[in-house]
Amino acid sequence: MSIEKNKKGKILEEAAKIFARDGFEKASVDEISLKAKVAKGTVYYYFKSKQDLFDAIILEGEKRFRELIENKIKNITDVKEKLKKIIEAEKEFVLSYQEEFKVFIGYILDRKHSFGIIEEVVEEGKKQNVFRKDMATKEMAMSIFWTVVMTTLNGQSEKQKEFILKAVLV
Repeated sequence: MSIEKNKKGKILEEAAKIFARDGFEKASVDEISLKAKVAKGTVYYYFKSKQDLFDAIILEGEKRFRELIENKIKNITDVKEKLKKIIEAEKEFVLSYQEEFKVFIGYILDRKHSFGIIEEVVEEGKKQNVFRKDMATKEMAMSIFWTVVMTTLNGQSEKQKEFILKAVLV
């Protein structure tokens, strides 16, 4: 990895911690540059603004989350197994990238967010008559997402898969 990539990565890492702790409004580029051990100008070299830096954290988090899920479900055709792997991937993401996830949660709560890949699997399960059809796809995906988040964060994730499967299976 080049020095330039290390600087940008360190800025993103420290910014995620500060945004997670302080929120967007209270976070400062001065503190981010101090914690990342780079000049403030270096932050602005990579990111046009604090908003641009925040957006980069969100995009990186979404990319990591999607890649983690895609890697877990590739080559799996059974929709129930796909859903189990999505649950595992989400739990892993929440535990592995806690600062990024805190920033991501704030972003999700502030906007209407699409739960893309989860919605795709839910829709696939409905078409195969494996998942309930009496609940809208978006709401089912959102319910799955938030159930995994809350049970993971509360340390009660041991029966997550069974609970979710009982709720969505026909």
